[in-house]
Amino acid sequence: MPPSNYQVNRRRFLWQAACSGAFLPFMSFDNLESSKLRFGLVTDSHYADREPHNTRFYRQALDKMEEFVTVMNKEQVDFVMHLGDFKDEDAHKLEIDTLSYVDKIESVYGRFNGPRYHCVGNHDVDSITKQQFLTHITNTGIPSNQSYYSFD
Repeated sequence: MPPSNYQVNRRRFLWQAACSGAFLPFMSFDNLESSKLRFGLVTDSHYADREPHNTRFYRQALDKMEEFVTVMNKEQVDFVMHLGDFKDEDAHKLEIDTLSYVDKIESVYGRFNGPRYHCVGNHDVDSITKQQFLTHITNTGIPSNQSYYSFD
């Protein structure tokens, strides 16, 4: 029996439940190979036409995204998702330039041969509106005015 000051946090609960086999009744191991879901995650591209600053290499984002898409296509993952900060801005913070950064990196991301999705990050709406960002990207099967969504 645990001591009286013993606290169960989420991590400890999940660890103990997994070790005790508590999740096994809820899991099906039939056809495990055929039921695998494979997806690719990428984040913090920060694409912009500007000089590097600290750990951000803005212009290299296009090449990095190209590599990501190539690998995901080769691996034939089920879908890809960008977790935010798709683009950045330059020192001038002009709306037209910022929108062109979204368009350029979206054109590379759009080469993925399957469904693709975006999460909106704070840098995605720094010098443009959320609605502007959403109309320049594609979330497969999701209306362009929705910034939150789910899919099966």
